[in-house]
Amino acid sequence: RELASIEQLAAFLREGDDDTVATFLHFRADHPSALATSIAAIVSDERRPTRVRDAALGVVARIDSGVAARVSEALVLSASAEVRRGAIRPSLLTTATLLALLEDGDAEVRSRVVDTLVERGHRAAVGPLVRRLETDGTDRRAIFALGRLRAREAVPALIAIAKRSDRDDRHDSWFSAVEALGEIGDPSARGVLRDLLNSSIRTENLGAIYASATALALLGEEDVVPWLRHAIR
Repeated sequence: RELASIEQLAAFLREGDDDTVATFLHFRADHPSALATSIAAIVSDERRPTRVRDAALGVVARIDSGVAARVSEALVLSASAEVRRGAIRPSLLTTATLLALLEDGDAEVRSRVVDTLVERGHRAAVGPLVRRLETDGTDRRAIFALGRLRAREAVPALIAIAKRSDRDDRHDSWFSAVEALGEIGDPSARGVLRDLLNSSIRTENLGAIYASATALALLGEEDVVPWLRHAIR
C-alpha cells in the first residue's frame, strides 16, 4: 500500500495542475524521501512556474540534500537568470560553483552568491571578490562581503575607492568602502580614514563625518567620539 501511495503521489506530481501541486509542496510537512526524484523533476521542468519550482527545490533540500545539490548544480547552468537565482541556496552549491557564479551576467545572481559566501564565511571568496573590486569599484555587495569576511587582502582596493576624488558620483560605494575598512580593522587604513574625517569636517558633510569617525572608532581611535555625537545631532 505504501508503494502504491508513493506511485500515486509521483503521478500526481507529474500530472497535477500548478496550483494544486504548489499547495501540496507548501503545506504537506512529511514528504517521503522516496519522492525526492519526482519532486526534483518539477524543479527541472521549465514549463512549471518559478513559484512551483522554487517550492519543489525547498522540499527536495529538506528530504534529500544529495538530490537537491545535483539539481541545483544543473540549474545554475540554465540560460534563464530567474532559474539561476532560485538555485542559489546556501546548503546546496559547492564553493567552486559559487565562485564561478561571481562572474554571472545577472546582478541579482551575483548578489545572492555573495550573500551565500558571506553566510558560509568562506575565505576562498576573498580573492575573486578583491579582483572584482579592482575592475568594478562600485560593486557594493563585494565591498560588504569583504568587510564581513574581515579580508585584509582587500584593504588596498578599499582605500583606493575611499580616496577617489569623484566619490560624490559613487556615493554608496564610498560609504560602503569606509564601513568595510572599519570592520576589517587593519591599522594601515588609519591614516586614510583620518584624512577623510578631516576633509568631511571641512565640508561639513555629516554623513561622511559619521562614516569615517565610526570606522576610526572601530580601529580604537577614541578621540573621534565627539565627532560621532556631532554627526548624530
